[in-house]
Amino acid sequence: MADYSALDRLLHRLALASPARAEMMHDIERGMFLKKAPADTGAHVFVTGLARAGTTILMREIHRTGQFGSLTYADMPFVLAPNLWARMSRKGHTPGQKTERAHGDGIKVDMASPEALDEVYWRVFAGREYIGRDGLSPHEPDDELVAGYRDLMRLVMLKTGTRRYVSKNNNTILRLGTLAAAMPQAEFLVPLRRPL
Repeated sequence: MADYSALDRLLHRLALASPARAEMMHDIERGMFLKKAPADTGAHVFVTGLARAGTTILMREIHRTGQFGSLTYADMPFVLAPNLWARMSRKGHTPGQKTERAHGDGIKVDMASPEALDEVYWRVFAGREYIGRDGLSPHEPDDELVAGYRDLMRLVMLKTGTRRYVSKNNNTILRLGTLAAAMPQAEFLVPLRRPL
């Protein structure tokens, strides 16, 4: 992204290199903002699937309705503290210039573009449970972990002034059963790449 300066990259490394630092920021965020966040109705939309299956385009169309909150590029690097970071940073006050994603897929993004950033939550709080040396494995997060994720969604809804959350995260497929059981009102969309 053209707006991502060397200072931004340094801050990104500092913020995300240490799970303890990210967890601390999330704790501060929850203490400051969670009581003000809207109740979680559970009526959210989760888009997941294999890479290049159209998940980004689908999520962006849902987000474009204005009914859903989501993490955006402006929330980087403090993804787990979206309200606190919005107060501290000028990012996101203007979308900035749209540029093609690093994927080289023709999709253009700016600071206001929603993106699959909630995986940061799972990596920070449960990375050892599903990230192995040989790759990823199915993940069955416990109730406390799911409750913490729902808190993050509420914090994003507070920041965006919405009552529903939309997520595009291809790794949601790893924990699909657990999340579907925890949120029966939610919709889980799994587009297939060349389904025939």
